[in-house]
Amino acid sequence: MKDLLGPRFGAFAIDYVLLFAVTIVFARSVGELMPDGSYQVTGMPALFVPGFWMVWLVVPEAIWGATLGKMIVGLRVKKLDGSRLGFGSALLRRVCDMFDFWMSFGLVATICHLKTQKGQRVGDMASGSVVIQLKK
Repeated sequence: MKDLLGPRFGAFAIDYVLLFAVTIVFARSVGELMPDGSYQVTGMPALFVPGFWMVWLVVPEAIWGATLGKMIVGLRVKKLDGSRLGFGSALLRRVCDMFDFWMSFGLVATICHLKTQKGQRVGDMASGSVVIQLKK
């Protein structure tokens, strides 16, 4: 199986840079400026962030098998049997981002990708999915 670590990292960077940019613009637009210079969003508007995360990352993978970042670098996510991911699997895959990337600075995802036969990270293994490269 072709090593997709580089393209996967590129897709991740595209997706999360745009996600963070939108989140920062949102927080600065509707949030309250705190004494330390940060912005705090409370109440119903605070639901925008997890809602946007879901629409930006989970829904596209469930429907099209790819986020914008994956589309740009030519990757798709499929179930191991080749079928479409679906919402539950896409959500589980993304919840595992916490372990794959954020708690380990990407080390867990990288090690899993390099050590598993199908190049799967924790989120892929948990959801029974695999990332593939589209033919050019």
